[in-house]
Amino acid sequence: MSTRQTFYLVVKTVVIIVAVAWVGSNSHGAFAQESSSTGSESVQASKTLPRDVYPESGFRLPLPKREDMDEYGKEVYDKIVGSGSRILVGLRGPSGIRLHSPKLAELANALNQYQGTIRE
Repeated sequence: MSTRQTFYLVVKTVVIIVAVAWVGSNSHGAFAQESSSTGSESVQASKTLPRDVYPESGFRLPLPKREDMDEYGKEVYDKIVGSGSRILVGLRGPSGIRLHSPKLAELANALNQYQGTIRE
């Protein structure tokens, strides 16, 4: 194993350890669980969000609006949000953030939808 490979392995290991430690110490996270009469559903606790986070998106960017996009952006928006979409959380996840750059959204969507054959 080369020095460069060893370095990257050490960096990856440290990042994983820090991430696991951070998640463990912040188990309450930015979201809270509330019980309702219909069952338990995840509700965003706006009191725990920083002021610069949009509550509707959960990110520091607002949810993209179709009417604010150019023609190319609207076309990509329709592909990603349309009825044939396999996105589970709609615009509230990474797909909504990617739509701020329609070209990135289109490429990422194509990559996520790719179902190539596995060669052994």
